[in-house]
Amino acid sequence: MVLKVGDSRTPIYPAPPPTRAQDLPTFCPKEYRKPIIEKFRVHLHQHPSIPSNDDAGTLLMADKIHRRAVKEVYDFCFERDLSQVWAYLWNRWYCPRQWVLWARASCPAIPRLKTTMIVESLWRQIKRHDLPQFNRPQLDLVTNVVLKFLLPRVKHKIALIHEERRLGRPQGLAPWQASFAQDWHNMSKPDELRSMEKELAILKDTLRKAPARAETTRRD
Repeated sequence: MVLKVGDSRTPIYPAPPPTRAQDLPTFCPKEYRKPIIEKFRVHLHQHPSIPSNDDAGTLLMADKIHRRAVKEVYDFCFERDLSQVWAYLWNRWYCPRQWVLWARASCPAIPRLKTTMIVESLWRQIKRHDLPQFNRPQLDLVTNVVLKFLLPRVKHKIALIHEERRLGRPQGLAPWQASFAQDWHNMSKPDELRSMEKELAILKDTLRKAPARAETTRRD
């Protein structure tokens, strides 16, 4: 920035020197990226109920898995002078607040879902069910769809899971219950009635297809 007074120009502060991408330090060299990713995958799948990959098949507690994972990553970064990589991994992945969001060892049971599976499934449902005719919808439209259509379905599903429903309304039948009820009502009818209903269904299906066949014959 330059202050102009008449013909004189006084710089208030000097302009920053030009920087190029090749002049900046490398965040993580290529030869270290694959080992770090492999360590991350191992730490992701470790769990107190899963034996370690050793001869004794040692079972580790959740806090010990966390401490060992942190130490492995820290030692790897310290030996190779990767201070920025360690700062990123600790702040975004390995600190206690972030560890519980992605590591399987933070859950008593062995979870089957990955970190982003539920979110990806949710957005896939929005794109295919609520916004199939929009390629790049506006933010206000997406917000309206989420509030008016998606959230009521989610609340209804949660209420069914917790068996919370309005008084006077029966709980919906499970698929196997609906199939059982259909077979029960069908078997409770006399044999003659079931045979007659079956014949009527065949006749209706034949009559429904007959005009289409006639039109095809006339065109030929």
